[in-house]
Amino acid sequence: MSDKFESLKIRILVSFITLSKESCTVTGLARLLGTEKYSVSRAISVLEKEGLLTRGGNRTMGLTGKGNDEARRYAGLLEAAQSCLLDEGVPPSDARQDAMAVVQGCSDSLLSRIQELGEKRRIRQELGMRKAMTGAAFCRKLRDGSYMLPFALYSGKPRGGELFSAMDAGFEHPCELHVTGGTGHLYLKSVPMHIKPPGGDRRMQGKVVSVYYFDGEAYNEAGKSGDFFYFPAGEMRMVSVGGGKEQLLHGSISLKLSCSAAGVQIPEEQVVMAVFFG
Repeated sequence: MSDKFESLKIRILVSFITLSKESCTVTGLARLLGTEKYSVSRAISVLEKEGLLTRGGNRTMGLTGKGNDEARRYAGLLEAAQSCLLDEGVPPSDARQDAMAVVQGCSDSLLSRIQELGEKRRIRQELGMRKAMTGAAFCRKLRDGSYMLPFALYSGKPRGGELFSAMDAGFEHPCELHVTGGTGHLYLKSVPMHIKPPGGDRRMQGKVVSVYYFDGEAYNEAGKSGDFFYFPAGEMRMVSVGGGKEQLLHGSISLKLSCSAAGVQIPEEQVVMAVFFG
């Protein structure tokens, strides 16, 4: 089928969650979507065969469970794609039309990335007026899912002019923020790194073996699953930096890290972990 027909099917599906029930008739949809009644009727028949729409008595129609899921998925994708285009300076009238072309033509992986960017734009808009917030308040604004966040580890006690912690190399970048039901956890994946033990004359391969996070009163041991360390994102402190599409939400939390190299325990290091959302 043509791209135009596929576009019409998507627009009809989304209409069932954005328009009143009275508007979701063949005549009403044709008028609101600016197309012929014949095309709308044909698209509805196809959606019904696909198990996305169902017809009742008195010419009433409604979404099936599967149709409702698809409609909400497309609505989210269209909103995210349009947000990305608006951020790049595309005029609103063009952004609405181009968003549909993006949703139809992109791979699943790219659509997932667009959704993530759209979610970040939504959060920036909602929290942009707040200069500071807790990590818990931040996570409550996020939809369930996984977010990849750039991060840096800053040395708590810089030595020799070094600001960044050597432990930064001990984790895979970026980190992951997992959010479920408004509660988030930050995941750091430990990877091998080369480190020079105190008093040693050469670097040896080592690995982070323990992580402790500060909850405002005391340091607590992070959870561990395989190579991943995880701890509550709610313990972060968030501040808003910049404005517009350049705005960032900067989160920070104090950590204590221990590393071992060739069986030698490296002294614990206190660092500040900074994450960036935007």
